[in-house]
Amino acid sequence: MAATCSQAKRFLADHTPAAAILDVRLSDGEAVDAAKTLAGRAVPFIVYSGLGLEETPEAFSSGVRVMKPAGPAEVVRALKAMTAGQQKATG
Repeated sequence: MAATCSQAKRFLADHTPAAAILDVRLSDGEAVDAAKTLAGRAVPFIVYSGLGLEETPEAFSSGVRVMKPAGPAEVVRALKAMTAGQQKATG
């Protein structure tokens, strides 16, 4: 788990997760680099965001989008669907 872009970058330097959930905006920037790294490694990821599609950088387009204020159950459902090969956005 990473709370900042810097922490995510350090984690991804040594690890490749099975899947990930990214919040677009973190305290030290946007998680664009993490999204690009995950997409480049074919790691499925969820973009958990309150931003509209027009505000979200193109780097997040390969992730499944779950719009805030989705609850934990909705995020888990999206994660299960995504890892089962179903790329369906909610929200």
